[in-house]
Amino acid sequence: MIRQSLSDSDLVRNLRSGSRDAFEELYLRHKDALYDYCSRLLRDGARAEDIVHDSFLTIWNDAQTLKDPGSFRSWMFSIARHRALNAIRDRKSFDELSEDSLPGDDDPHSILVRNEQSDLISDLLEMVRPAYKDLIVLKDYENFSYADIANITGLSVASVRVHLFRARKALAKAYSKTHGEKE
Repeated sequence: MIRQSLSDSDLVRNLRSGSRDAFEELYLRHKDALYDYCSRLLRDGARAEDIVHDSFLTIWNDAQTLKDPGSFRSWMFSIARHRALNAIRDRKSFDELSEDSLPGDDDPHSILVRNEQSDLISDLLEMVRPAYKDLIVLKDYENFSYADIANITGLSVASVRVHLFRARKALAKAYSKTHGEKE
């Protein structure tokens, strides 16, 4: 049994030595965040789940190839990102969003407003290029730094900043287009 006080770097080192417990702990720590990321990109919970499992199989099989155990989280998201973008390219149209309503003790009106906002943002994200959508999700939903996004995407930090600016501009344009506002 692995202690939860171990860092991801320590767990990766143990994983490289063949520790199933280290792998299990990494999986438990990161599966939800990876699922949320893939789910936002794909708008398909079942496919996101498949990609998370495939990604962790790759992590199990390729842990020796990770040069810096300290960059595990970025490496893991990079693996899932490539799989998700391939799934987007392979799919001609997106399935309906299958998210449960947001939990909480709010009144029904507040829940409805949040759901409508979430649906609006999801619909708008579908209107921008997949690469832009990816950057927005990594930065604004997963809260990665520009440097981490650069590691995940293979872009330079400067390129991430430029592309993220363009992505947000495209998102604003999509909003204007769907709401009849002039740019």
